[in-house]
Amino acid sequence: MSRKKQARKIKETKVFTESARKAIVKELENGMVKAEACRKYSVSYGTLYNWLNKYSTKFQTKPKIIVESKKEADSYKALQDELKQAYELLGRSQMEVMFLQQLLEHASDELKIDIKKNFGTNPFSGLKNTKKRK
Repeated sequence: MSRKKQARKIKETKVFTESARKAIVKELENGMVKAEACRKYSVSYGTLYNWLNKYSTKFQTKPKIIVESKKEADSYKALQDELKQAYELLGRSQMEVMFLQQLLEHASDELKIDIKKNFGTNPFSGLKNTKKRK
């Protein structure tokens, strides 16, 4: 096949309804092999396992139980509190920046000059009378 024909070929995508997904999962629960289902319905293993996890009662993954010590839990809580404070400070500083920008815009409108561009003094251009000394 030439490259032009390959480029023109449009890849087909299959969209399964929820009832079709449930029917496929039911077939798997009744003994169909997962590899066979993947080939038959042209789906990947990942998609199949996602469907099994979502619709199956037999193949559902068990919830993970995390065991941690009191010290780890306390440090985790302290880090969460510190992060919350950092976000509050960041939000406050962003509000201050927005307020100052609005203040500059309002002052520019009132004074009819562009304060942002005419900020400060002119840059130093060097000495005007520079003569070489002997």
